[in-house]
Amino acid sequence: MTDAKQAELMIPRIFQGVMAENRSPEFSGESYVLEQYRGKNISVFSFSLFIVKIRLYSAVINDQLVVASRRDIVTDLIDATSTSRNTASGNLEFSVYRSAFREIEPTVSIGYQEDIRHACHKNLALAEFLFDTGGIVPADFEKAAFALRGYEPFCPSGGHYSLDPENNRSQCSLHGTIYRPIQPVASSSDAPTVRLMNSLKRSMQGFHSLLKD
Repeated sequence: MTDAKQAELMIPRIFQGVMAENRSPEFSGESYVLEQYRGKNISVFSFSLFIVKIRLYSAVINDQLVVASRRDIVTDLIDATSTSRNTASGNLEFSVYRSAFREIEPTVSIGYQEDIRHACHKNLALAEFLFDTGGIVPADFEKAAFALRGYEPFCPSGGHYSLDPENNRSQCSLHGTIYRPIQPVASSSDAPTVRLMNSLKRSMQGFHSLLKD
């Protein structure tokens, strides 16, 4: 990469353009940016084919584009290059891991965060209309929306809606805009889906103990 910063901006946009042209009921995809790790942006490319979903994590590290199937692979490389510059030639490696049960929670968590981000972004069009056309200030958004629609839209993660001063488009403080989406790495430990997986884990442990006795 000759321009790392430009690459970080353009790669997700290129992906979004390709997916927009090839979207179908059976195949779809999206991209978004996770919260920064050591000052580095990590982009996620998510593909859905029928009931199968694949996520690829990418980051520009020094002058190299790194793409991996797991976030920890990317963060480990960022850690490794934070003190010394890696000048080795790039290679493409494709590996498939049999995930242990303890690894289910991070996968479920990021999927749950995607659903939360989608729900949050459904409120952006109404927020932009009220802020831009209606002259409503962000502090009065929920009250104005209730008067207009009969319900109070809110970000499920507790984010706040406002207008981006650069382009005058609505945004969420946690999930960004529709065109530049971002999201937290993991959901809270009390998220409903994560609680379900934890309960299953405890149930399996209990069943194992019963058999052992």
